[in-house]
Amino acid sequence: MSMLEEGQRQAAVLRSLWGLPTASQANPAWREQGPSLRLGLAAYQGNASATAERVLAAAYPTVQALLGDEALALLARQLWHHHPPTQGDLTAWGQDLPDWLNGLAEVQAWPYLADCARLDWARHTAEHARDALFEAESLALLGTQDPAHLRLELRPGLSVIRSDWPVVTLWQAHQADSAEDPAQAAAMLDKVREALRARQAETAVVWRPQWRAEVLAVPEAMVDWMSALAPSATHPAPSLSTLLNHAHADFDLSQWLAMALHHGWIWRVSITDRAG
Repeated sequence: MSMLEEGQRQAAVLRSLWGLPTASQANPAWREQGPSLRLGLAAYQGNASATAERVLAAAYPTVQALLGDEALALLARQLWHHHPPTQGDLTAWGQDLPDWLNGLAEVQAWPYLADCARLDWARHTAEHARDALFEAESLALLGTQDPAHLRLELRPGLSVIRSDWPVVTLWQAHQADSAEDPAQAAAMLDKVREALRARQAETAVVWRPQWRAEVLAVPEAMVDWMSALAPSATHPAPSLSTLLNHAHADFDLSQWLAMALHHGWIWRVSITDRAG
């Protein structure tokens, strides 16, 4: 068998494991094992479904708590079918779920679900982000350099999730610890109901200071600032002077710096050769 034919055969196997139709099944090399091959594929497809369910449950605990185990398992199988893995590291699979939820009529009764999924995925991403030690000495640049040539860089993996719904409150309500105290759980449930009734918008900052990702709702005056600073592979943070010129009228830099240092959001201050 040529390398081209072998590549086509492997592609056909993968598509079958993902449950996708394939014209390559007409290839004699594909049918050569007959029922044994079909039985083997069925076993692998079953394993793939189980794997998809485990991976999605680990990445989306809030969505699982809101929908239940069976519903999330069904979503996992559907997502695997329509958005199969593109790499061997399965911890990178599942990022399409929030957009997938937006298009599902079955979950429209939970309009906040997709944003909860985004928050879950942000935590999952943060927990797999590379380590970056805080460069405390770089803060001295704030007092010695022109802000037009300085850039504040936040910890890798930090995300800002803006929502029209109380996503942080919903996340807090579905943490395992909140269920240990019945009185606390009841109070949290009341808080969630009130926040949903008021359609309370929340912006979450998600980051990993040590081993586990943390979530915090930030004040409205800090939302644009944090959104502009959030790490991005395609859009580096603007200069400090640009940020200050476009900051919210109520934004207080000293207050934000105190909060950022306390929570470990800042990675370093760096010098850029151009204003921006």
